[in-house]
Amino acid sequence: MKKRASVPIAKERLRSLLISDRICCTETAMEQLEKELYLILSRYIEITKEEFEVQVTHTHIHIKLTGEEI
Repeated sequence: MKKRASVPIAKERLRSLLISDRICCTETAMEQLEKELYLILSRYIEITKEEFEVQVTHTHIHIKLTGEEI
């Protein structure tokens, strides 16, 4: 059942390509943007990389923080 293991990888690659196409930048630039946003926010709030997610659309940058619920 190796095919099932490759499905999440393929989805992530497709997602990265679509995002880079939408904002007209390379995957490397997108990764750098996400890294820099994380570093900036981590100066002001306690977060881990696992709790941090960035989604980019044509008009917005969405930053999602997950973790403990209050």
